[in-house]
Amino acid sequence: ERYRNLGKVIEILCRLMSGMVSAPSAPQSDRSRIQTLAVSIAERYRNLGQLGSHVTSHTFFLLLDLMQFFDHYHAKSNEVALQIMKDLKLLPLQDGETVEQKVAVFRGKDDLIRQCYPDILLALMSILYKQYR
Repeated sequence: ERYRNLGKVIEILCRLMSGMVSAPSAPQSDRSRIQTLAVSIAERYRNLGQLGSHVTSHTFFLLLDLMQFFDHYHAKSNEVALQIMKDLKLLPLQDGETVEQKVAVFRGKDDLIRQCYPDILLALMSILYKQYR
């Protein structure tokens, strides 16, 4: 019963996080409060392995990572943000990675992640432009 309720909580948090993942984090903003709650839940239940279904658990932790990426992006910590994006392997940023491979990755992601891609691409293009200008 408890794990089923946890799964529902994670699903709701994923929906909330997805809608505000790319927004700047201001103190006491909705995004800041949701992120704090999500991190707290992630830390508390890290040892359980999965929080709900595998897809929901993966989506939850990926959204947390994307929030961290956007926090660094908005703070102008471009090197850190770029490294986070490389580690997430969502886009072809390493030698040997192809667009076709990443399209397959994109297709395998939950809709809550896929709807974040336009903002991810825009932020990443901005970082790369500043890096090579």
